[in-house]
Amino acid sequence: MFSLLRLAGLCTVAFLSIIVLGISANLDFGLGIATAVLTIISAIPVLVIDFFRKGVFTSWTAVELGWVGVLWVLWLATGADAASIATVACEVFCVNDGFGDNFCSGSGSICSQIRAVAAFGFIGFFILVAIWVWTLVIAIRAHNVGDQHVWTTPAYEYAPGAKMYGGPPTQMANTTQPAYTA
Repeated sequence: MFSLLRLAGLCTVAFLSIIVLGISANLDFGLGIATAVLTIISAIPVLVIDFFRKGVFTSWTAVELGWVGVLWVLWLATGADAASIATVACEVFCVNDGFGDNFCSGSGSICSQIRAVAAFGFIGFFILVAIWVWTLVIAIRAHNVGDQHVWTTPAYEYAPGAKMYGGPPTQMANTTQPAYTA
């Protein structure tokens, strides 16, 4: 279940990064360009490698927590920066040129584009932080029940079960009490 959600989330973020790259390049929005390019060069190769091979170091839990953590911070910064720019730059200012003509700024395609980058930035952030938190929860639970290899194996391969959550207590083979002599 988690592997399918992870796949859908990473594919969605990769698709959003292509859209954000195009819009940010049109606006010359450097943070959006950087976030989109870093997402494309990290998420797409990981998805392709996972499709062809299992257990590669790019999918290890420790590595995935690192690169997904960096990406969600970048997507949050992109969304927040674009939203900040939109609140300042997209206010409507009208100026009379003295000849009876009013020139208004703040409406139009630039504001729509920066608002779209802000929206996609926050959507990418929410998807990536959900993947990051779920991966961390799986890793901590598996580590707490004694799986020391969880950090060097893909977390999306873990399935909830008795081993991961501790399971029922095991019964001892010999239940007879030894005789106590004083």
